[in-house]
Amino acid sequence: MSKGRSSKVESKAKSIYRATESEEFSWEKTMNSHYKYNSQIIEQSEGEILIPVDLSSLEKKEANRMEALDRVGKEVKKGHWIIGAMGIIGDKRLLLECSLYSTKEEDFLSQNTEIEKALQRIKEQTKQKEVIFLMDMGFDNIKVMRQIEEQKNKYIIRAYHDRKVEIRGKERKLKSYLQTKKTDTYIELWVKIEDKKKKVRFTLRYIPEAYIKTQDNTYKIAAVYLQSTEKNLKEMLLITNLRINNEIEAAEVVKRYLKR
Repeated sequence: MSKGRSSKVESKAKSIYRATESEEFSWEKTMNSHYKYNSQIIEQSEGEILIPVDLSSLEKKEANRMEALDRVGKEVKKGHWIIGAMGIIGDKRLLLECSLYSTKEEDFLSQNTEIEKALQRIKEQTKQKEVIFLMDMGFDNIKVMRQIEEQKNKYIIRAYHDRKVEIRGKERKLKSYLQTKKTDTYIELWVKIEDKKKKVRFTLRYIPEAYIKTQDNTYKIAAVYLQSTEKNLKEMLLITNLRINNEIEAAEVVKRYLKR
């Protein structure tokens, strides 16, 4: 970095530090202002609102004195966990959630509790608007599905579990059932393989109705299963509370999810 550019960055950093050290500064006020702005944009919007949600980690390899350092990531390094969510409304993008947590914090209860709080903050911004959450395997959890349904919203979640469901009155493993389901339906998608985009053909199997039963409730879902002959591509099982009546609607579920 050049000396001139370096001094500009340093000047801006000092301005930020001065602002945050001011008695008038409040992180809560700052976020409430941001949430209010999001709410206004969402309230005025028309059409479908998609909300990709991610569970990831922020690694702090060299940190030693930072509070509540956790063990995070696939390689298990020091850092914190992050829950992030973005609102996709046409060509607009809104940051709805970005929260850090650590299992080492004194008031930490569980990951489910952190997700619950994040979904509630998002609900406070979207209010009465119906949204579709797009979630990866880390959110394949009955408690997450229940909270979203209680909020009168929709979800598309990439399944991690080959969970037991009821299909036409019989108990079956969902993924195993779809893997053996006959199909002559295909879908072509652009995917990234070894840093290059390539159009790949997938077999598409779906089921319009299955039931997840718990001690307290029964949840009606639909599911879509994608499989490719490409060696480097993993299979994909999506579960949703959106209605799927035909192959076109099944393909639309996949296309929505890939906007993550």
